[in-house]
Amino acid sequence: MSDSRITFLFYRYFDGTASHEDQQELTRLLSLEESREQIQTLMEEAWTTFSADQEVFSKEVSSKILTNVFDRPQGEISEVELERDDHIIAPNWWSQNWWSVAATVFITLGLSIYYFFGKNMQVPAQQQVVQNQQTEIRPGSNKATLTLGDGSIINLDQIQNGHISTYGDTKIEKPEDGQLIYKANKGDELAATFNTISVPRGGQYQIKLADGTQVWLNAASSLRYPTRFDGSERVVELTGEGYFEVAKHSRLTFKVKSNGSEIEVLGTNFNINAYSDEPSLKTTLLEGSVKISSGKESSLIKPGEEAVITSNEPVRIQKADLEKAIAWKNGSFQFSGTPLPEVMRQIMRWYDIDVTYEGKILPRQFGGEISRDSDLKDVLKILEISKIHFRLEGRKIVVLP
Repeated sequence: MSDSRITFLFYRYFDGTASHEDQQELTRLLSLEESREQIQTLMEEAWTTFSADQEVFSKEVSSKILTNVFDRPQGEISEVELERDDHIIAPNWWSQNWWSVAATVFITLGLSIYYFFGKNMQVPAQQQVVQNQQTEIRPGSNKATLTLGDGSIINLDQIQNGHISTYGDTKIEKPEDGQLIYKANKGDELAATFNTISVPRGGQYQIKLADGTQVWLNAASSLRYPTRFDGSERVVELTGEGYFEVAKHSRLTFKVKSNGSEIEVLGTNFNINAYSDEPSLKTTLLEGSVKISSGKESSLIKPGEEAVITSNEPVRIQKADLEKAIAWKNGSFQFSGTPLPEVMRQIMRWYDIDVTYEGKILPRQFGGEISRDSDLKDVLKILEISKIHFRLEGRKIVVLP
């Protein structure tokens, strides 16, 4: 068995994600004396890589851990432990070279391990740069402003839940933090007016439009929409990123306009990433059917596909990573071969910080998943496992070689 496979099994156990089969495999390995020594060495090397401190994980500590964790009759492993089978990492990852695989595993599981051993570990010098800062940068939260048709602005994260405003027979309500709902009366004779909900960096928000369509907005995004949908189509305008669950309507098509492109649907679930600082606009389809139009070109995409629009290039249709596309909506950063600049743009928007680069930064990619509930310093510690370093200056991250 390869060293990387053994390391993988070890980290899955301590993260609480080892399946019954994983634990049985480790038990079989540890029944052989030569395997025990091999795994103990790999455990020490893995933790040394994570902590950058060889004193932290001594032979005595690692031996005690192995004895406490694995030296039990198989029948003593509880059913609760055997059912801990979340975040399974695909076996084909292990065909890659050791360091790229290790980086992916450490980023995915590192935060849990950090808290597991945190009280006893010494922080390496480059991580102390992050920890010693006075500014504690917390993750984003539910915040947005609502601009009404008359130009008045409502700060949604500062007002109490309940009824907010009325236009004709259309009521605007905030039933709970992070959510806005429009309730329209079809008999309203007043012409619909346009509202805009704007989410700043470090924010997110959810809105239910007058037709029942649900929209989740990511940080640094905005949506312009009518208070009531009249006529033969439903049209909204998006900047940034949004996830749509469009209410089905047999006669009224739903259109999203963004960065010169148009997405047309009848009823479907899809995500649009249209940030101006990203190299392309991506529309990812989870359910239904979507027509993408850009200039004179139009394309249809099916569930599981995404359309990629880049300036002066034809629309490209490709297979989508659905979990990655909507990870932000589900509360996490998810990386899979993601370049460093893209990783930092996501962090910049969610934590409302600025990012600069110092020195020669070699190209690199990241894999794994990190909770968006994590403090910024914890996210940076996890990324530093992949041999990238940071300096935090107030609300600015300086990326170092």
